[in-house]
Amino acid sequence: MVEHLIEMTRHLKAVPDSRDGAAYVIGRSIHVEPGTPYVIARCVDRVVASIFALAGQEVMTRDEMRRDPSLKEALEAWEAGDDSVFRKERKARAAFARPARTELAREVRWHPSRTGGVQT
Repeated sequence: MVEHLIEMTRHLKAVPDSRDGAAYVIGRSIHVEPGTPYVIARCVDRVVASIFALAGQEVMTRDEMRRDPSLKEALEAWEAGDDSVFRKERKARAAFARPARTELAREVRWHPSRTGGVQT
């Protein structure tokens, strides 16, 4: 019973307080540069930040990010408008999720429902 509760609540995280009220949502690369953090969003609304935290994302204040070198680098990239890690990660994720087009096209092209019941 207790083990089950631990599994259910692992994504419940408190959203940190900050002086300016903002919290940063952090993603971590899986496909492109595994483990590399990048900023997904800056939330000034604590409710929105809480939703990201419930979804399992890391939510941190600016001060917390400044203490960790890799997070500091991600924050500086965000502030400079550099979202290259995010874009590469998204592109790689889409490529992994996409089915092989040649196999899919072959199956659809010769399916009887697509040929009017005539098979060649």
